[in-house]
Amino acid sequence: MVENNAPLVEVTDLEVGFPVGTGLLRGGKRGTLMAVDGVDLHLMRGETLGLVGESGCGKSTLGRAVLQLIRPTAGRVMFDGRDLMAETEPTMRPLRRRMQMIFQDPFGSLNPRMSVGAAVAEPMFIHGLADATDWREKVSELFAMVGLDPSMIDRYPHEFSGGQRQRIGVARALAPKPDFIVCDEPVSALDVSIQAQIVNRL
Repeated sequence: MVENNAPLVEVTDLEVGFPVGTGLLRGGKRGTLMAVDGVDLHLMRGETLGLVGESGCGKSTLGRAVLQLIRPTAGRVMFDGRDLMAETEPTMRPLRRRMQMIFQDPFGSLNPRMSVGAAVAEPMFIHGLADATDWREKVSELFAMVGLDPSMIDRYPHEFSGGQRQRIGVARALAPKPDFIVCDEPVSALDVSIQAQIVNRL
C-alpha cells in the first residue's frame, strides 16, 4: 500500500483494441478497432471522476479495462501502487474486493437462478466478510441502504423492476466495502428521489 497522498488509481496511455475483419474486397484481412485510445487519468482517494461522451465512445470499455475485466491492449493501470497489467488472476483476487463495478445492465449482471440476497452476499462470502450466521443481516442492511425492502432478499431477479434491479447492483458493489467503484450509468433507471439517495450513499 502506498502513501495516502499518492493517487489511488493512475491510468497511463491506456489502449483497448478489438480485432475486426475488413471484408472480402480487401482480401479478408483483419484490422483493429480502437475502442479506447491513449487515455490518461488519475484519481485520489475520496475523489470522483465523471466521464461524459456519446453512446459507443468507449466509456464502459474504459471502466472494464481499468478493472481488468477486459485486458487492455497497451498502457498501464496502477491501483494503490500496484501495476494491474502485471497481475495474474490469482493475485488479482484480493484486489477485486477493493475494486467493484455497478453495471449498466443490472438484469444481465444478475444470475437468474440465484436469489438477489445470495447475489449480494456472494462477494462477501468470496472475500471472507460474511458467513452462514450473519449474511442475511448484512444483506438486509445493504438493501435498506439502497431503498429496498429487506424482506425481498429471497426473491429472484425477474421479480423486480429495472430500477429495483439497479439498486440490487449497487448493493452488491457496496457489499465488500471497496475503495474504488466504477459506475456505468448507475442511476439511469431510477427515479429522481432514489437517484439522489444512491448518489449520496456512494
